[in-house]
Amino acid sequence: YNDLVYVRGWGLKDLIEFRIYNRWGEEVFFSDDLKVGWDGTKNSVQQNMDSYGFIAKALTYGNEVLVKKGTITLLR
Repeated sequence: YNDLVYVRGWGLKDLIEFRIYNRWGEEVFFSDDLKVGWDGTKNSVQQNMDSYGFIAKALTYGNEVLVKKGTITLLR
């Protein structure tokens, strides 16, 4: 099931930040825990089916900071 969106990857030690924004730039999700994912809601309100931007910053076991940006498409 694809009910939650997580930051995943080999060699990730810690999540610095994972932020998801709607098309108007409003932050709809934030986490700094690798075990916490986005369920498509903001304040318990389902968000519209749409494309959402994200930024993920994570620390590797080699003490490198990785930064990834992209889009997520929310479908129901």
